[in-house]
Amino acid sequence: MLMDADDLVSNSLAAFVNQHEAEPGWYIDKGFEYFEGEGQLFPIRKRFYGKCGSSHIVRFDILEKIAQTTSLSDMHHRFLHHQDVRKFVEKQGFSLSPLPFSGAVYITNHGDNIWASQGVLLKRYGQTPKAFALFYLRKFFKAMASRKKNDALVQEYGIYDIAS
Repeated sequence: MLMDADDLVSNSLAAFVNQHEAEPGWYIDKGFEYFEGEGQLFPIRKRFYGKCGSSHIVRFDILEKIAQTTSLSDMHHRFLHHQDVRKFVEKQGFSLSPLPFSGAVYITNHGDNIWASQGVLLKRYGQTPKAFALFYLRKFFKAMASRKKNDALVQEYGIYDIAS
């Protein structure tokens, strides 16, 4: 599993993978987005792997087999663009399953995350009044659907504020 330094995984993940060691691997479909400094978690109920790079677990021997027929630059590109990892691995003949629980936390808004900082997101959505309205509407929706971090989530994912 490739991990970004600012992402956190469930403390149940290693035991689950060990109990299912014959499986080729998994993708994390469900997780949380944690808003740095705000103490809020937004549940991502589907396509977590499309937002967070720390979202695929592939058995090492399978990675070795793929590496025998794929250039290093192509593998680097495929795994860097994490939205495509599952499809890429499946095209190589291996099927990844969705992890059956919320597997990770994607920490955002801490200044080092180039894809999910508010300034970058505003630029990505555009500079029109409609784009600004949609950006803040999404932000409002996330705030309403989010929940405060609690002791159980802190313990399961090791949540902390990066600035601390």
